[in-house]
Amino acid sequence: MTTSLWARALSALPDKDQRMFPTSGTGSPPVSQTLTDIITAIETQRDRCKRHKWSTTSIGGKEIIIRDVCAKIVACVSKFASVVDIVVSYDPVHAALPWAGVRFALQLFLNGTETFGAIVEGLETSVRVIARGGILEGLYYQKNSALSEARQALQDEIVKCYTAVLEFLSPARKYYQCSRTKRAVAFMSKDDLRHCTKEIQSAEQQFLIQKGLADSEGDSRTSGLRFVRLNFILDLGNIETHVLHTILIATSTADQVNDMKAKLEKALLDLDKPVTRVVDQVSDLHRALKDNERDQILSWVSAVPAQKHLREASTSLMPGSAEWLFRHPEFQAWSNSSSSEVFWLHGTPGCGKSKIAAAVVQHLRLQASKLSLSASNYLMRTPVVEEYRKRLQEANYFGEGPAALSVERCTELLCELGQSASVILIIDALDECDSQQRMILQQSLEEMRHSCRDLVKVFISSRYEEDIATGFRQKRTLGVTPQDTEGDLKHFIELRVSKFVSRWANLHSEANDRLQQLEKDLKETLITGAQGMFLWVSLQLECISDTSRVKDLESIYEALEALPATLGRSYAAIHCRIGSMKVTAREVARFTFYWLLGAKRMLPIPDFLIAVARSARCLSTLQSGTIIDYCCGLVVIDNETNTFRLAHPTVREYLESLEIYGDKEVCYNMALGCLGAYLGEDWGENEFLNYATNYWPSHVEDLGSAPQRAKVVPRLTDFFTKEEHFDDWLDNFELQQREGGSSWKSTNERKLDASISTPRTMLFLICCYGFVEMLENNDIVGDLDVNQTNKDGSSGLYLAARGGHIMVVQKLLDLGANIDAPGFQYGNALQAACFGGWTEIVQLLINHGASSSVPRRGEYSSPLQAALASDNNAIAELLLDAGVKLTTQQQFDDAIQTAAFKGNIPIFQRLMAGDVGDFAPEIRPDPLQIALAGGKMRRAKLLLQVRSRQ
Repeated sequence: MTTSLWARALSALPDKDQRMFPTSGTGSPPVSQTLTDIITAIETQRDRCKRHKWSTTSIGGKEIIIRDVCAKIVACVSKFASVVDIVVSYDPVHAALPWAGVRFALQLFLNGTETFGAIVEGLETSVRVIARGGILEGLYYQKNSALSEARQALQDEIVKCYTAVLEFLSPARKYYQCSRTKRAVAFMSKDDLRHCTKEIQSAEQQFLIQKGLADSEGDSRTSGLRFVRLNFILDLGNIETHVLHTILIATSTADQVNDMKAKLEKALLDLDKPVTRVVDQVSDLHRALKDNERDQILSWVSAVPAQKHLREASTSLMPGSAEWLFRHPEFQAWSNSSSSEVFWLHGTPGCGKSKIAAAVVQHLRLQASKLSLSASNYLMRTPVVEEYRKRLQEANYFGEGPAALSVERCTELLCELGQSASVILIIDALDECDSQQRMILQQSLEEMRHSCRDLVKVFISSRYEEDIATGFRQKRTLGVTPQDTEGDLKHFIELRVSKFVSRWANLHSEANDRLQQLEKDLKETLITGAQGMFLWVSLQLECISDTSRVKDLESIYEALEALPATLGRSYAAIHCRIGSMKVTAREVARFTFYWLLGAKRMLPIPDFLIAVARSARCLSTLQSGTIIDYCCGLVVIDNETNTFRLAHPTVREYLESLEIYGDKEVCYNMALGCLGAYLGEDWGENEFLNYATNYWPSHVEDLGSAPQRAKVVPRLTDFFTKEEHFDDWLDNFELQQREGGSSWKSTNERKLDASISTPRTMLFLICCYGFVEMLENNDIVGDLDVNQTNKDGSSGLYLAARGGHIMVVQKLLDLGANIDAPGFQYGNALQAACFGGWTEIVQLLINHGASSSVPRRGEYSSPLQAALASDNNAIAELLLDAGVKLTTQQQFDDAIQTAAFKGNIPIFQRLMAGDVGDFAPEIRPDPLQIALAGGKMRRAKLLLQVRSRQ
């Protein structure tokens, strides 16, 4: 009779350790009951895990989350429990040994001993080994079955694993059986336990290697077994009836065996699947909130339509995309580990990183569990929703939308979410942020990793940038190579080439053998030249699809011989091709690029076509297909958002590197296009008018002092002085406001709204957007009252100061504007400039005698408080240095409270020293309290160091 593998493992232990695992007697509960006890014991600890960041340091030095390890143990035990009756039927006595040891170790761990950190990692590894080994025994080692050499070797490796597990569990059992007085000295040290854990992990690696060899041997024997079975079936006709009856009974038994085998194989596969951690909170948010509030929250959280981008990227994903990544050891280690970790995937432009990121989201969502009703109700109270509602209530007073989240507040909210659930972040195209933003984001991710009680998993994709690589030097990283994506790329090329050849066959009369050869040659050429770049393949196929140049097979082969080697050269070749087109096609492509580079928001396709057609002076109606054709693959249609977009971020980079598409040149053409909507003769029938109405002023403002500004001034003058263009614009804007109802207002919308007054005047539009040239035009200035206020009671001087337009401020003062003229939100021009951080305007207003008395309205009682509230410390210093005094106790109290709240110790001390007047504060916090109140931890530590030396 075959000796039990657990019996062999037990015999390898010293006698004293063997006695810790008694194998005789019937007092022990069945294995199924032990498994249930283990699961119950862990589940009762979940609330404890949620309340505290229960973590420890792994053998590799990483922080691991205990709650996640517990989830893995429960998942593994549950999967084993589904087949426990099959597994233990061969040797129930010895099979119960390790699970009893796990139960004892678990009881010790959950009681919170000092060594729980070492125990939990080894415990999770032990459970995994016990479960996998038991299932393999059921699959490979039935009683009296003959063993191949590979399976005999696998059996020996399993015994080594079992022995290592028992060596780990025996101290826990010994500890449990000791009296309390002996426990203090009976237990192993953390180092000893970690050594045992390493031994299990090492044995497991060898065991998995040998399992792979045994599986390979089994695959090679399959075909031979099928041949024998076939001959057996063919010979059935020569067997006597009573023998057939015996065979039918044997077949029924074989079916049962096959059923058990299938269950064991499924359980073995399930063991290798990662524990489900993902909860699709965005999807649940869609269900839990009303449609309008849901959409408003998602728009407020991010101006980027992430879900639309994801759907667009997912639509074109090929089946099986990125499977190579999910099989990669680094990705599996990141996904399966119980540590909060970052995984950075980097690769060359065009290698499909965004598609891979979309595939990762799909992969993770397949693991997502459905939330219960109670969880949905919890989402209604999530920190994000609560923060949104709080900010919306505060902003409603000024008719604005809720203030955008700062990076710091975003991080805090994510950390709050991470106190009770795991957080998984997928960040695509990190390289498209500037280096400063990337640094801030990396710091925020690191803060989340350390602050969240539960797991934080971050997947990031980008091009390789040195600063990103430096920030992720200690993280898991993987560079995408052509070898990695070879399978996906071949599949992509085969699909695209097959479609191309089919279209060619429909348009040309070619013999089948020539078409087959063309398809073969195209695939070989593209696979060779792609170097892992999917985008490069698309550009080359677009190139040879140009029927104006490629008219026969010979021209296709000529094009294939001259394919550019890189994306940059491909873009240059396409741009050269566009330059050689006829004037209309060339102009349509040029203005398409201008509008895609410079538009303030994405334009729906109908509006975009009108904008380009007017700018390019097309004589006929422009169609979507025309733009796609003229732009030669550099522009695509985004079906998800019904807009045009550039084919890839590298297209934008290439265009912006050309002088013709420089920033100010783009602004100039956008400004002309929008003004043309009003200065043209047919503006009333123009569907593009809504965009022009809202954004022409900001496009002109964006020119700043660039040379192109002077070329816009004549058109701007015509707008304000010829016919009734200004009144027409104001009519359209007020109509949009009435039709749109009350809604959030962006900075641009607030400035447009501030242009409305009774009686109507051009003054406020000029002041809000800094059109100083118009204040130098006598025809315009002669009709202006520079001290008029708009519908909100704000003056032109106030609006110009709030917007930072110093030349307009100076001109208004020259024209006799009241220096203390009122403003709606900040009270007056000086306070608006202080809050906005406009140092030169603050100095100009002080020089002209601006008052620091309490304004009649506004959020702040003094210029000093306005500067402190917005962290403009340099302006606060400027006010104090200029001798600006406060006039009331209330102003002083507001200023000192704001300084204390912001942790601004230097200003606080100057206020206390009487720099703003002879006032006494109600309380006298010391510098350390101020630093702590303002979150200035570095300053607080410095102050503590100074105190310790005193």
